[in-house]
Amino acid sequence: MARGDAFVQLIQLPTGGMVDIQPPAGVEIMITAIIADGTGVKLRAKTSGGVTSQDLVYALTAGETSAVATSELAYLTVRGIKLFITNSVFIQLYNTSSTRYVFISGVQTK
Repeated sequence: MARGDAFVQLIQLPTGGMVDIQPPAGVEIMITAIIADGTGVKLRAKTSGGVTSQDLVYALTAGETSAVATSELAYLTVRGIKLFITNSVFIQLYNTSSTRYVFISGVQTK
């Protein structure tokens, strides 16, 4: 991949499954959309080696301006996002529900 190339993934997450979205060393990606086909898929921020892992919990619901205390991706599907990830600071998707599909779209920035 080169700077400006599209970053697109379709991931099947089984019940209890998790996957890291982590570019190779020296590559940076701006995520612009993360869409799940139902509730139960959550998003975590991680650092290299999995030293820290925190649920991302700030989201807005459609038509509202107040914060919602949830990390479920169903709340992120209604708005565009700009989420920058690198090899050392990246995201993890994990599923607390039945099998789900997750679509991720972005662009390589470095």
